[in-house]
Amino acid sequence: GLGKLAMMAYDGAEARRRFLQGIELSQEHKDRRYLGPGLAALGHVALFMGELEACLDAAHKSVPIHSDIGHLDGAAIDLGTVGTAHWLSADFEPAVRAITDGLSIARKEKCGRIEAILTLIDCQRLMCLSGYTQATSRARAVPHVVCDERLEALFLQVRPGLTFMWRYSPPRYRKTGVTGWAHGVLGWAALAQGEYDQALHALEQAVTALRTAGDREYEAWALTALGAAALRMGERATAQRHLRSALETIVEVRAHMPLLHLMPIIPLLWADAEEAELRKRAVELYALAKTQPFVAKSQLFEDIAGTKIAVAAAGLAPDELAAAQERGRALDWWETAERLLIELRELGWSGLAKVAPDPS
Repeated sequence: GLGKLAMMAYDGAEARRRFLQGIELSQEHKDRRYLGPGLAALGHVALFMGELEACLDAAHKSVPIHSDIGHLDGAAIDLGTVGTAHWLSADFEPAVRAITDGLSIARKEKCGRIEAILTLIDCQRLMCLSGYTQATSRARAVPHVVCDERLEALFLQVRPGLTFMWRYSPPRYRKTGVTGWAHGVLGWAALAQGEYDQALHALEQAVTALRTAGDREYEAWALTALGAAALRMGERATAQRHLRSALETIVEVRAHMPLLHLMPIIPLLWADAEEAELRKRAVELYALAKTQPFVAKSQLFEDIAGTKIAVAAAGLAPDELAAAQERGRALDWWETAERLLIELRELGWSGLAKVAPDPS
């Protein structure tokens, strides 16, 4: 359909318009077989665009429709969407409830792919709450619960509504994407725990798999962590390249979720700069990042970036620190991302490589 084509082009506004047309048509014909999947697709688009209330509205409507027509696996996916929207809103308790309910359905219906998807959504939630060990253990088990492709093909033949839903779901929900997503979780968790070699290995695999799957949104998410891991390994030029690539993708496709992850990470490039103005820039951008509850309430970003930014902040005079934080909190997210990309292209990243000597 045209909605799918629009989403493949990462045109969220056009995809939303097309899916709304399909939903209206399904309502006119009272065809609930496609109304539920249409609402589910609309929820995915809203989630991608960062319109979390609209996402929750669409997903909450599709859950009972899928349940009523016997597409319980569709309801499980919808509950994963609900959980993701709550997770990105830093509403962790309702996220747990939705994900747990979805996992219960997926296991009952014996659909390994949906179980894997919901497990990975929960792993991302766990990492925000510093549950790195549990997230790592669960992500490692994911490849073992993904259905054999031949069995899944037979499974979909008898569930036309679910086939429709898979067709309009994000690329990371397919087998290669799920594998890349799992590696991404492993990489982010290793990064937060200071296991940089492991992080690099997992994240390189994640980027490759997600790129193969065609999921640019989650590829940018993985590239962000890969850049941070490279930076911690002293590979500054490589880190700069990965973070710039992530930012270029985010700005081009206007993906909300990876921007939430990149904004608190990219200031690390400035945090240990010799020039005070660049350290102020790091503090400013981190202050902007923390205006989002998802960042402010997440231990993940505190463990990866917060300590380094605090060191940069400690080197500024109190009035300079307050001014930088105030400037950051006043910034617009998308305007800043676009402006930052222009700045980085003009600089060619030169000027970011001069690091203050380690006092130890």
